[in-house]
Amino acid sequence: MDDLDALALHVMLKKGDDLLAYARIVPADDPAYMSFGRVLVPKQYRHLQLGRRLVTTTLAEVAQCYPDKGVKIAGQAYLQAFYQSFGFRPVSDLYLEDGIPHLDLVLAPPAG
Repeated sequence: MDDLDALALHVMLKKGDDLLAYARIVPADDPAYMSFGRVLVPKQYRHLQLGRRLVTTTLAEVAQCYPDKGVKIAGQAYLQAFYQSFGFRPVSDLYLEDGIPHLDLVLAPPAG
């Protein structure tokens, strides 16, 4: 937990009391964008391919709550193609975050 949790919109996929997947939506460093992070699927649920459903649900929440904003994320480098399948494009070189290669990706704000 950090200071952003109180401001975040929390996206949870649950089955009963079990948390199947989670992400949080927060403001990005650029006011034209929102961001999401803390993306997780507990190990026992990873075989259910919930990552795509979680990102789809998260992007739908951003579109509904912040319709004029794009999305900017710091994604793990090995997931670049996954995020590009949603329309994200890389906007940075690789960098290390907590010893893990990352890059910044953006999904442009809606036109108009």
